Amino acid sequence: MIETLIGIIGATLRISTPLVFASLGEVITERAGMLNLSIEGTMYTGAFVGITVAAQTGSLTTGLIAAIIAGAIVGCVMGLLVVTLGVNQHVAGLGLTLLLISASNTANRILFTNKDGMVRVDPWKPFDFAGPIFSQYWLTYAAFLILAP
Repeated sequence: MIETLIGIIGATLRISTPLVFASLGEVITERAGMLNLSIEGTMYTGAFVGITVAAQTGSLTTGLIAAIIAGAIVGCVMGLLVVTLGVNQHVAGLGLTLLLISASNTANRILFTNKDGMVRVDPWKPFDFAGPIFSQYWLTYAAFLILAP
């Protein structure tokens, strides 16, 4: 029973890492006075670009950098639409979300539909501290260290 609970807590920390980064980005955007409803589309785009670059280069670090750049570009497009062109925040955010999710799914089907069905990239090694709860990847520790203050 306790082993199952420890495994669930460890998996929750690991799986919540992308949501922590996305919510931190949204908090920064909201503190600047803008509502960004394209966060989900940005996450889809970043994930797609990241795995595509990682699969092509064989480096997860390069894929991570590409995903960050893709997210920044989407954020700039959102800012351009809302601040410069005066588009309604809700319309721009939801429109970008629909566009980005659809484009990512379509490009994923085009690029990665093959007989193998899986993209293989060597994973990072988790830092193994004290059991499954603390055996996480460095991005998880970074997310929660940024969240702490």
